[in-house]
Amino acid sequence: MKVYDKAETWEFGGGNPEFLHTNVIFQDSDNYFWTQLPKRGYLLKDPTSIDRSLLQGIPPEHIWPLFEDKFTICQNPNSPDVYINRLDWITGLCFQKYEETLADRLEDGHSVDNESCLQQVKTGINHLHKVDLVHNDILPENVMFAGRHSNTPLIIDFDSCAFKGDPLPDKRGKMPEGARTAEFENDSFGLDMLRKELNLPKEA
Repeated sequence: MKVYDKAETWEFGGGNPEFLHTNVIFQDSDNYFWTQLPKRGYLLKDPTSIDRSLLQGIPPEHIWPLFEDKFTICQNPNSPDVYINRLDWITGLCFQKYEETLADRLEDGHSVDNESCLQQVKTGINHLHKVDLVHNDILPENVMFAGRHSNTPLIIDFDSCAFKGDPLPDKRGKMPEGARTAEFENDSFGLDMLRKELNLPKEA
């Protein structure tokens, strides 16, 4: 068993601050416990020697969110040791590092398969629309590639994403004139702008 984290609690009700106790969280394999100790954190020389009868178990659902059937299970990464694969609780997230944006490639003059790139971005947007999500910020800076030699674009930057019909987030990309809510047309507008950046003709 080891100390996972600790934090002191103080009272600031008036006059001089008064120390109350230290909250300590312990980890024992996949189990977590907590207790309150009457000493300052830095005075806890060996908190692991505490009487275990004083510890209260922390239910997993108070730490990790439950995995829900509506979540999409992506393909496993090449290295299975870089993520936690459990289908009961979400105990970790793994994000692949991407190297450059489409804007970087266009600016540097590196080769881009324009038709393929646009089609793959469109496929990604269609996937979002199937689950009633609107990205609301499609532009070259939000399309990335895993590496210099990769030809597979990935859509990033989902802080503007919203469910269809919801009010537009304050942070968003360029919208069709008069747009007030998240609609599929917003992403179509972004795709048209991306098409212009790639010097591709407008679809008939």
